[in-house]
Amino acid sequence: MSRSTSRQRSQQARSSISHLPIEVIEVIVDHLHPDNNTLRSCTLTCKTWIPAARFHLLSYARLHQKNISVFLRLLDASHSRIAASITHLSLAALPSKPNDWMNNSITVAGKHLVHVKTLTLAGIKWSQLDSRATDSLLRDFRRVDCINLIDTTFRTFSQLVEFLCAFPLLRIITIDKSHWETIGAIPSQNARLSRSLDILMITPPSELLMGWLSAQSAAQMVSKISLDEVVDSRVKGAADLLKKAGSQLTDLRIRFGDAQMSNITNAGISQMDLSSNKRLSKLILSIPLTNALNPFARQGYNLAWIPRFLSSVSSSASSHLKVIRFSLFLVDSDDLTLDFPWREVDRVLELPAFKSLEKLQFALDTPATLRAPGMSMLSEELPDPLDVLEGVEIAVYQGLRKFSRRKDVLVQCGFGENLLHHV
Repeated sequence: MSRSTSRQRSQQARSSISHLPIEVIEVIVDHLHPDNNTLRSCTLTCKTWIPAARFHLLSYARLHQKNISVFLRLLDASHSRIAASITHLSLAALPSKPNDWMNNSITVAGKHLVHVKTLTLAGIKWSQLDSRATDSLLRDFRRVDCINLIDTTFRTFSQLVEFLCAFPLLRIITIDKSHWETIGAIPSQNARLSRSLDILMITPPSELLMGWLSAQSAAQMVSKISLDEVVDSRVKGAADLLKKAGSQLTDLRIRFGDAQMSNITNAGISQMDLSSNKRLSKLILSIPLTNALNPFARQGYNLAWIPRFLSSVSSSASSHLKVIRFSLFLVDSDDLTLDFPWREVDRVLELPAFKSLEKLQFALDTPATLRAPGMSMLSEELPDPLDVLEGVEIAVYQGLRKFSRRKDVLVQCGFGENLLHHV
C-alpha cells in the first residue's frame, strides 16, 4: 500500500469521526468517563469531541489558597474555554492559611462559572466574606441544584436560611458539621426552599434547623433523608421532619449518637414514628455499640427502642419496604448478642408492614476493620474481625428464629464495605 493511499484512508477515517452526530459522540465519551487517560485522547481526536470530553475532565474545580491565582489566570485567558465545562465548584478554606483570596475569587467565579450545578463550601466563615462575595453567592449561581456545606460557619441562623433559599432549582442539601455563631433574628416567613427539594443529609440534626426544615412546604417533597449523630436531644426535630416528609419519603438513613459521647442511651428514640412514611422502601440504621476511643469501656446503650421503632412502620408501606439494614460498630459479637432485643424484633418482623421485605442486612465494623486511631497498639487484644462476624451470624440466626426461616428474604451479615453495593 502506497503512502498516499494510507494517508487518504487516514484522512477519510478522521473525516468520518468528525461527522458523527454529536449525540453519538456524547454517548461514546460518557461511556469512557471513568478513564481520564482515554478522555484526554478523545480531546485529540478532533474538535467536535473536545466539549464532550471536557465535560468529564474539567467538570470539577476545587479552589483554595494554593491554586486560586493559577485558576483565575486560566479563567481570564482569552483562549480559555474551561468555564463552560465546570459544573462542580468547591471553595475550601485551608487550615492555618490566610483566606483573603476568597472575596475577589468568589465574585470572579460567580461572573464566569455560570454552569455550576454543585456548589461546595468547606471551612468557610461567613464573617470573613465581604458584601460583594456574599451577594455573588446569593445571586450568581442560579443553576445550582446541589449544595454541600462542610464545616461552614454563618454569623446567624438567618444567614444560613437566606443562603439555602437563594437557589430556585435546589434538589440536594448536605449540611455537615456546619453551624452559626448566634441565632439572630427570626428567619423571614417569605424564605422558602425550592419546591424541587429531593434529598436532605444533615450532620448533626440540630433542633433549630430541623424545626425550620419541618415548617417548609418543600419538606413534603423529600424522598431521601440522612441524619447523622441523632441523640436524645435531637430526636424531636428529627421526628417532626420525618412526619412532614410523609408518604414522599422512600429512603431513610439514621446514624445514632456514638457510645463514646457521655450519657447517650437513645431511650428517647421511642418518640420517632414512621407511620406517616407510607412509601418507605429502604431503612438503614447505624448504631455504634462501642466507644471508638476506648473499645474496652462498655457503656450503657439502650436498644430497647428498636422493636417500637420498627413496629411504627405503616402497614401501608408493606408493598414498598424492600431493605432494612443495621450498620453496627462493635468490638465483639457479645455486644450484639447481649444488647439486641432479638425476640421482640423477630415478632415485629412478622407484621404485615414487612411482608414484601427482600433483604435484612447486618453490616459490621470493628476498630480493627476501621483502623481507628490508637487501635494498632491494641490490635493483639482485639478479637479477630472474622470471629466477630461468625459470632454475629450465629446471633442473628438464633435470635431471629422465625424470620430467618422465610425463604423470600435474604438475610446477610458482612463487613460494611462489602455490603455497600447491596443497598
